[in-house]
Amino acid sequence: MEIEKNKKRKKNGLGILSFLNFTIIIGGYFNFNNTSPSEIFKSIGQR
Repeated sequence: MEIEKNKKRKKNGLGILSFLNFTIIIGGYFNFNNTSPSEIFKSIGQR
């Protein structure tokens, strides 16, 4: 039981980290191109 709990905890931690990395990438992309966030999300949706 304890091992299962630890696995879940690690998964949640990784999810938060990947989300933070994603937002940082979006922020960098936004600053680099100086475009509106809606345009960025459109380009993501097209992929």
